[in-house]
Amino acid sequence: MPAIVVRDGPTGSAGTATVGTRALLVLGCVLTTVGCGQAPPQPIENALVVDESGAVVSGCVNDFEPDRDYFPAEARLQDAELFDVTYHGSYKLLDIEAVGAPGGVARYVLVQCGTLAPPEHADRVRITVPARRLAVTHSYLQEALVLLGAVDRLVGVQRAEYAAAPEIRAGMEAGTILSVGSGPHADVELITALETDAVLVYEPFFAESTALLELGIPVLPVSDGREPTMLGATEWMMLVAVLLNREADMTRILEETRGRYHALAERVRDVPERPTFIVGRPYRGTWYLPSGRGNWARLIEDAGARYVLREDSTSGGREHALESVIDRAGEIERWIGVSDAASIEELVTDEPRLSGLAAVRDGQVWASDAARTPDGYNPYWEHRLPYPDRVLADLISVFHPERLPGHERVYFRALPKTPRVDG
Repeated sequence: MPAIVVRDGPTGSAGTATVGTRALLVLGCVLTTVGCGQAPPQPIENALVVDESGAVVSGCVNDFEPDRDYFPAEARLQDAELFDVTYHGSYKLLDIEAVGAPGGVARYVLVQCGTLAPPEHADRVRITVPARRLAVTHSYLQEALVLLGAVDRLVGVQRAEYAAAPEIRAGMEAGTILSVGSGPHADVELITALETDAVLVYEPFFAESTALLELGIPVLPVSDGREPTMLGATEWMMLVAVLLNREADMTRILEETRGRYHALAERVRDVPERPTFIVGRPYRGTWYLPSGRGNWARLIEDAGARYVLREDSTSGGREHALESVIDRAGEIERWIGVSDAASIEELVTDEPRLSGLAAVRDGQVWASDAARTPDGYNPYWEHRLPYPDRVLADLISVFHPERLPGHERVYFRALPKTPRVDG
């Protein structure tokens, strides 16, 4: 973990510490629990913390210098297409494309704590950085705080069952991280009591967060689901880093992830045959499927397969009549991402028409719950965004095991044809 410099003030002595020791700089602590009905005291940060790049990652600057560049490490996005950030000395301009935002774009000005807000951008939502207290109700982004060693900045998540990381689950058990809901079901009073600097929400909930917006609480939509590539979705972790002034650290994380992902994809780029696949599971006569442009379809195609709906160029996903899928049953050689099923026999018993799928006939049905914990939690969905290389490796081993010999799958397991009998 990179060293950072801790200064007691502009004339104080300097020492070194790791990012994890930032909690020692806080004199206050969160004492509230869900039942207290009191706002937790805001942490008191007397120390200024500067990382190796020179960025202030905790505290406020003491003497504003108008000509100083307070953000020496900038986010250089390579794959994400739906948000952008530019740097202007003591503030950042953040634009996020989102359904429900005025003109389709949510606009923010992120001002370094201890400096002056630019009057020419008074029409933008203002957020002081580095943020001290975040509610991240889009669970896919919570792992960014773990990777940055910044779980101490997290005060709220949507629901406990969507918390994947042990560090976050421990925080919830300790009462320092609370369930705050999201969108129309957000606990506005609790979010307000937590003195939250910003709330990150799944894009479809952005337009339904009016109660928070009316109170002046910054709400940021996370539009990763509409990114055309999985690496583009992964790069949304930079949004968290931008709020914390941790661009340098996240850049290193993303570069390493990107390198591993491309190296894996290269292993199957020249495969002579690409099996056709389908994902998910039908429900009551309909099958919700991502479009051929979606990042989930692109991820699996990077694993050396072909999506059965690759010609579907619509945005996002939509429901399909089961009959339309059955009509293409002979094409579907792999069935990926089945959940809550003990066997192929169980799937066919629930819906006999599925027996016509080539994947069912050949025993090529794969569940995505191999990482399920003893208490029933499955981290797969929350891990796709921060760890696309891990998911890609699993998928390559499903489609082309000869290209990744010895790989031990983390998330996927082959469904047995009939239920296993214990004992």
